[in-house]
Amino acid sequence: MNTKSIDILNVGLILLSLFLAVQIPFSLFVFAYALLGPLHYFTEINWLSSKQYFVKDTWWVGLVIGLCVLLVIPKFFAEPNFSSLYGIQSLQPLLNFLLYWSNAIIFLLLAIALILISTQKTSFRVVFIGLAFVAAYFFHTAPLYATIIGLLVPTLIHVYLFTLLFMIFGAMRSRSRWGYVAVGLVIMVPFVIGSSYINPQAYLFPDYVKQTMIENSFYKVNIMFGEFLGLTDQTNYEFEAFFMDPMIVKIQVFIAFSYIYHYLNWFSKTTVIGWHRNLTTKRTLLIFGSWLALAGIFLWDYKIGFYAVLFFSFLHVFLEFPLNWISIKGIVGKLVPAKL
Repeated sequence: MNTKSIDILNVGLILLSLFLAVQIPFSLFVFAYALLGPLHYFTEINWLSSKQYFVKDTWWVGLVIGLCVLLVIPKFFAEPNFSSLYGIQSLQPLLNFLLYWSNAIIFLLLAIALILISTQKTSFRVVFIGLAFVAAYFFHTAPLYATIIGLLVPTLIHVYLFTLLFMIFGAMRSRSRWGYVAVGLVIMVPFVIGSSYINPQAYLFPDYVKQTMIENSFYKVNIMFGEFLGLTDQTNYEFEAFFMDPMIVKIQVFIAFSYIYHYLNWFSKTTVIGWHRNLTTKRTLLIFGSWLALAGIFLWDYKIGFYAVLFFSFLHVFLEFPLNWISIKGIVGKLVPAKL
């Protein structure tokens, strides 16, 4: 398929994603996260590796893997079901320390990715990274910083904003009219959802879906994102009231759309970015075998599946940071004349 055909396909996928998100916002998200999410993580990480992660520094991937481990381990053992495991109590001070500074890990990876794609001068890098450490320390207690870095960057900023920026950069490079149509539609989606009438009583929320949203803390994204936008002002919901709040349901429609389209957009652009080209037989079997195993774990116990895939979820988000910055620089470069 050529670029025009892919862009037309994506217009259709945007409309399909929005339709499904409006119809089954909670169930769609729970399904997509478990089934499409892991396959997306594995295939994108494989593609990024073929591109040397868009940085010239070979230590970048090792740094990301190491910090991902430090980020995931305390979240895993913070869960009541896992915190009682033998020997964990002696490590609790260290786990609490890592959990306390988890947002700083994400912030520092964003900053390091920016400086790596901006300059090769060691002195500039050392100064910039030092300033990033200082900023992470002083911003740590700021609620806005915690919401943006800790909550939104790994979730909605990744699946909606970064996807949109990548689409804008792609449309600018290809000068595709259908690419710009797709960009316009994605920009319009939150406004369409926000201005639409939502009657939560018209929705069916299966008990399994409710339980999954609650047990895996997915509901916290709705509440905190709503507070961030100034649309909700409650931090403690009775869970039945949570599913019956029109604004919460609207936010969930947007979340479901963002995730399902993020995944579909990735798989639709196979021939454009060629993420399949370095898939050897061995890698293909490893990826699909791992994906099927995780799908089985999710079916068996969604919570265990969530934690089984959490490392790869964070890993693909962080390894993409250099590409995100490259897209932003590319868009700015197209908009701002080189002589300015």
